[in-house]
Amino acid sequence: MRQISTSIIVAVALSLCFSACGKSSLNPNEDGNAPGSEKKTVVHVAGKVWSGENFSAAYWKDGVLTKLTDGIGDAYAGGMAIVGKDVYITGYDHIGNNPVATYWKNGVSTKLTKDDEYSTSNAITVVNNDVYIAGTTKVSTNTLATYWKNGVATRLSDNQHRSTANAITVIGNDVHVAGYEYNGLRYMAVYWKNGVRRNLSNSNQFVEVYGMAVNENKDVYVVGYEKVGTKSVAAYWKNAEQANLTDGSIDTYITTIKIVDNTVYMAGYEKNGLTMKAIYWKDGKQIKLTENYKTAEALGIAIDGKDIYISGYERLDGETVAVYWKNGTQNRLMDVGNTSMAMEISITKE
Repeated sequence: MRQISTSIIVAVALSLCFSACGKSSLNPNEDGNAPGSEKKTVVHVAGKVWSGENFSAAYWKDGVLTKLTDGIGDAYAGGMAIVGKDVYITGYDHIGNNPVATYWKNGVSTKLTKDDEYSTSNAITVVNNDVYIAGTTKVSTNTLATYWKNGVATRLSDNQHRSTANAITVIGNDVHVAGYEYNGLRYMAVYWKNGVRRNLSNSNQFVEVYGMAVNENKDVYVVGYEKVGTKSVAAYWKNAEQANLTDGSIDTYITTIKIVDNTVYMAGYEKNGLTMKAIYWKDGKQIKLTENYKTAEALGIAIDGKDIYISGYERLDGETVAVYWKNGTQNRLMDVGNTSMAMEISITKE
């Protein structure tokens, strides 16, 4: 029998190895990731940045800034929803003398009202390719709570008192909207389900609400604050029943809420004189994100497994700087000197 040379054996082995390795590590899946590899965590943030004369609506993807508006008029991005690879952001652009409710899909803008009509949009959700947005429109001298479904507006309150819609959630066929209304003396917390109004506070309470979430049991949570005497008390309503998270010794506000696996996360800030501390709560337990000497607000929250992401801003050297915290560790989205604010945050895997 003729002997096979060692060099031939090595060559064949290397060929087989390269062939096998190519199948597992060089040929990606359809999503661009090699089989068995972990997807990358991507941080999406919506907010605003100063553009010299006005604020521009802004979006950051993993810290890379995209301005959604040109800075000719004051603009703002405050709500975000991500479906697949599509990023929806809502806010307003300033056209002439009026803010105009606008949303952007992958950077392309759609106005919800005419250029000469005053309107704003504050929150967005996308369900079954239907785009729902909460905000305000103006009739005569009053701004009115409004929501849009695929660009068609539904006004939620009459023209007697001004009101606004700050949050929207869609569960099945039910459209839930939360906001507040001025009754002539003070603001009242209001919640609408399919357009049917329910007061969360009475006419003697001064209340504003900013966020809403619905858990898997269809319990509806609305968050904000109540003015008690001269102090603001962090408050939330579960199925219209109010609960306070603070005792009124320090002004405290809840700005946002997320519910994941029946764990309730809320974020906001407390104000003591000229100092504001960014804070969040996990099932009612308060955690501070900033120290006594810092001024900051927490405005958005996202949960990714065991990781907690919170967007907001911090005052640094006299400037407002957009930041987000991951598990309490701060990440700046802009350098000091670039006035900016991070309003909403979302996490995806790519």
